[in-house]
Amino acid sequence: MKYVSVDFFGYYEKTVFFKITIPTDLLWGNISLIWKYYVQSPDRYTLSNDGTHNSLQMTFNHVAADEHFEIRGTEGAW
Repeated sequence: MKYVSVDFFGYYEKTVFFKITIPTDLLWGNISLIWKYYVQSPDRYTLSNDGTHNSLQMTFNHVAADEHFEIRGTEGAW
């Protein structure tokens, strides 16, 4: 399993929107999102592909000091 991780740091509760775009040459296959340790249901985020990049976007409530996400693919370049 290959993945890209992203962390959001802060002590204030906020609603956060993110969009992460990853070249398909780096991460491909079945793409999924992990928040902390939990696989997220695909209805929690939007996944799109323009032929050269996978983009994942989501809105969440930031309530912890560190919100850790992993975008996982079943295939990857490394």
